[in-house]
Amino acid sequence: PITRISSETRMQNGHQVSDIDEQGLAWLNENISVLEETDDTERAHLHYDNTYYLAQEIQTSVIIEHTDIDENRAIYGFLLELKRIVNKLETEAPKPLKKQVNQDEEGYRSFFSVMGKWLSKVNGVEINQLSDCKQRISRLIHSFNKHIPVAFPNKGLPVLSQKAKANRFYTTIFRSIMEWYYFNKIDWRAQEMLFAIKDIPKLFEYYTILKVRADLSLICDLNAKPQENSSSILQAYYRENLVELYYEPDYWMVGHKNAFDQKYLNTEIRTFEQTSSGKGFKASNHENRRRAPDIVIELTPPSGESILLVLDAKYSKMETAYKERLPECAMKYVHGIHGVNGTSPVKAMILISSTQATKASLADMHVSPYGLFDDKTVTPVLGVQGVQLNDQHIENNDFTLRHTLEHLLDLMV
Repeated sequence: PITRISSETRMQNGHQVSDIDEQGLAWLNENISVLEETDDTERAHLHYDNTYYLAQEIQTSVIIEHTDIDENRAIYGFLLELKRIVNKLETEAPKPLKKQVNQDEEGYRSFFSVMGKWLSKVNGVEINQLSDCKQRISRLIHSFNKHIPVAFPNKGLPVLSQKAKANRFYTTIFRSIMEWYYFNKIDWRAQEMLFAIKDIPKLFEYYTILKVRADLSLICDLNAKPQENSSSILQAYYRENLVELYYEPDYWMVGHKNAFDQKYLNTEIRTFEQTSSGKGFKASNHENRRRAPDIVIELTPPSGESILLVLDAKYSKMETAYKERLPECAMKYVHGIHGVNGTSPVKAMILISSTQATKASLADMHVSPYGLFDDKTVTPVLGVQGVQLNDQHIENNDFTLRHTLEHLLDLMV
């Protein structure tokens, strides 16, 4: 290990000291009483008048190696952080559902019971790995305390000092620590999504987000450089425009503490009492003071303002979604979400519903020639897109979800 060298003046057993420096000679000059005659010429410290003398004790400088330095403190701090993170991961690991319905009843097994068993098995392996990792980290900490003790840990990104650079082992360790700090988060979102499925509408919602991601992957260029601090589940490019896909993003109400420094805000007043004709609006930090559409596609051009395409999964008939849900969602998302500078970023509000029709289509709110597939398309685009849960009967020329997404992207760029 890297150490810091220092010297200290200490009293030592004269029989163990072979070389005496100037400081030791000066001390002997003032403490002659410690000298005794000896016949051992090899160990004698002084030779005077044909007589050899050995000091029983002597005060001299001792070279000491100190392990309590910044480089070792950084490694120790990293080990402690590893242990903390492993403990945190164990507590954050998704817990399986306690109740599973329709398990092996008359030969029938539900999706939920099969999914629960599979996830429990997969997560069990990962949790066992975490437990093993925690034991190995504990052994490392014990060994470090024994062989390279330090007074206190240094936490956070280590500084690659000249000492560390000169030692290839420390260089490798420090670079690994830096990489770990950048990429130390385990993404449990896939497991959490599956564990959250408790009914068919939720299952349809997840089917929809996966289908949208799959279609965008076919439409867009996936060779996108990842954006830092982005919570998107897909990043791609479409004609030089950055395309980011979000699942249930939060748009916080104006005045909410989480709305600080956000790009988009929820600006709607939900009750008459909060209007200027009522008692007036008061900001709130309640956890429900937000809007979270199921799916949002954000398009960011090389220059200019970003726009949002909002999709919402509705497990209902297309007609029901069109008559009852579309007006409500248009108010919540098209008119209720704005940029901090007052812009209206939502340029499309499309509900997605399942359909049994042999031809998947878009129930467009605007009449021809102002619909999405016409030459005078108006925005925001509003409608209900039908999707079939079985794609084998869909023809290439039908207005599928992929077809609608591609037209939306063409319109916006």
